[in-house]
Amino acid sequence: MSNQTLEQKPKSEVFLIIKNTLILFAITAIAGLLLSIVNSMTADAIAAQKIIQRDNALNAVLPDASFEEIKIEKAEEYQRIQGIYQAKDSAGNLAGYAFMLTNKGYGGTITLAAGISAGGVISGMDIITHSETPGLGANADTDKFKEKLKGKQAETLTVVKGNNDGQNVDALSGATITSAAVTDAVNEAIAYYNNQLKGGK
Repeated sequence: MSNQTLEQKPKSEVFLIIKNTLILFAITAIAGLLLSIVNSMTADAIAAQKIIQRDNALNAVLPDASFEEIKIEKAEEYQRIQGIYQAKDSAGNLAGYAFMLTNKGYGGTITLAAGISAGGVISGMDIITHSETPGLGANADTDKFKEKLKGKQAETLTVVKGNNDGQNVDALSGATITSAAVTDAVNEAIAYYNNQLKGGK
């Protein structure tokens, strides 16, 4: 019986095989369709969340401004810069520039934003995502650390333990790597500003 060909099997058994095959095919097709719909909805939700995070970061580093993304010139020279936004105040005057940045921290990639005012001053820094150690590198995402950069001139910054004078940035306790990662990213924004944007270049 086990060696019978399909033609030798009773018609009812052949019908059952075909029926089960069609049912399995239908289940697989429906499951695939549902998975595709879920993936699409998830992707849309993730994309929407990223836009919200970006907008919140832009407003954090250059408050009360409207933003327009501009082209990154010589992008190959500025690998940490992921996006640049020109900011204007309510009167339409240039308020400054906001930079979306990434750099490798101690625990993984750090995504952040930095703002430089039209007057060439760092207007703010905001951490968007990170995987740094809680209580150490994660402290980069605190107002206390963000304030260490705010108000400094748009010139090269240097990480120094215990000193936040001038262009020095006081390193986070036990998190020099994270401090340097954030500062280096901001330095790249500063370099771009001075080389490509300062004075309406």
